[in-house]
Amino acid sequence: MKAFFTPLFLSFGILYAQQVGINTNQPDPSAALDVVATDKGLLVPRLSTAQRNGIANPALGLQIFNTDTECLEVYFSTGWKPLECACTVAPAAPSQISGPLSLCPGQQSIAYQCDSVPGAASYQWQITGGAQIVSGNGTRNIVVDFPNGNASIGLEVTAQNGCGVSASYSINLQVQVLTLSFQTPGNPSISSPATFTASPSGLSSYQWSFASGSPATATGNPAQSQWNQTGSYAVQLIAGNPGCVDTVVQNVTVTNCPSGSQTFSFSGSIQQFSLPACVSQITIEAWGAQGGNRNGYTGGLGAYMKGDFSVSPGANLSIVVGEQPPENTTCCGSSGAGGGGGSFVWVTGQTNQPLIAAGGGGGAESWGNGNGLPGLSGINGGSAASPGGQGGQNGQGGGSHNNWYDGAGGAGWLSNGQNSSCGGNQVEGGRSLPTFAGGVDHCGGQSQFNRGGFGGGGAFHHGGGGGGGYSGGGGGSNQNDQPGGGGGSYNGGTNQTNQSGQRSGHGQVIISW
Repeated sequence: MKAFFTPLFLSFGILYAQQVGINTNQPDPSAALDVVATDKGLLVPRLSTAQRNGIANPALGLQIFNTDTECLEVYFSTGWKPLECACTVAPAAPSQISGPLSLCPGQQSIAYQCDSVPGAASYQWQITGGAQIVSGNGTRNIVVDFPNGNASIGLEVTAQNGCGVSASYSINLQVQVLTLSFQTPGNPSISSPATFTASPSGLSSYQWSFASGSPATATGNPAQSQWNQTGSYAVQLIAGNPGCVDTVVQNVTVTNCPSGSQTFSFSGSIQQFSLPACVSQITIEAWGAQGGNRNGYTGGLGAYMKGDFSVSPGANLSIVVGEQPPENTTCCGSSGAGGGGGSFVWVTGQTNQPLIAAGGGGGAESWGNGNGLPGLSGINGGSAASPGGQGGQNGQGGGSHNNWYDGAGGAGWLSNGQNSSCGGNQVEGGRSLPTFAGGVDHCGGQSQFNRGGFGGGGAFHHGGGGGGGYSGGGGGSNQNDQPGGGGGSYNGGTNQTNQSGQRSGHGQVIISW
């Protein structure tokens, strides 16, 4: 038996030390393995990207053919790299990253995924702001740990193949302590569903509970429920991301109060309106009037203001709707036009501040610089072109250049517009509370023609009148025949929309609930 085993052992040792040749008895001296063929090739293992990524502890130099990307790939210390691919161009950029946008400090193992890009061999991720990619880089799916403090995080991904790297696609993530809230409808009624909107948006889950509501629970943001009886009901929201949630509860009062609206047009007087007894939230839209036109030149357009307001049920409101003053086409040698009136809404008896005010446009000037200047969405009135009058500031009336026959300033909420003069007579500025009358021109018997619009518009002679508003517009100068400046505006509401120069003709006010 010993004689048999000894030669066998020696023969295996000799075989181990020699080169290996396939289809040849004389392998090349430099090759450990020499395969010779004239009608066949060497076939390396063929794996998909997922199969390749499943190889445990790949050895440096390990080689495969990737069937997904049609690339011959080798494993280096920095990962899998293509040696040659069937591609001709780099892949397109990813177009989506899914995963939570809002995180709590210290959250770990949060998953993100990008969309699949045709022809991509790998996906390279970058993250900033103290977060760390703990696994998955090189693939479509990564896992991220976030820092313990509040932070702004940038996350981006590129697609790669043997032909190049795509442009990056990125998203912004916010790490902060979650403080949950939701906005309740202003006047929920048994006549219609109520909509609830949570903040912040972009959380992974929203769980609503509506006591006695239908439905009683809901998911998503925003969410709706409806009640069939009046009363006060608790609404609970639990929302957040995995490992990071907050809870908030608020009561909502449901009334039998149908929605409605009231439109107010120019009337030449202060109008009154009593809200329905069930209404505590209203939306006001106000447009200031256009300034006066003259000889083909147009007055500045009035401003537009919109906001939501909390009011006492059944509150009484006072409304002024601004007037576009008439064009003087019949009298005398004057060349300007009056300032447009501002539109105002306030709680009757509470004159320290309006709820809303929309500035009127400045009057035109036909001998000089043409069209009037627009009513402005900011609180300060607009000035006429130099050397005209300055716009009023913080609720005051607009100024006049105070040369003879200048346009007068528009009224503000707190004070009249400044007069201009013509000897012993006056070109009047617009009037503020309590009348909101337009100014009149007393020079040369023209008061019935040369006047500003109701709502505090300034009068004119030469030089356009300033628009009325929360702050008055400046009157145009006779010296260079300037048009008037537009009035300023004010908005004390929430969810504001404020725009300069929007309204032609008379102003308008719409109150809805």
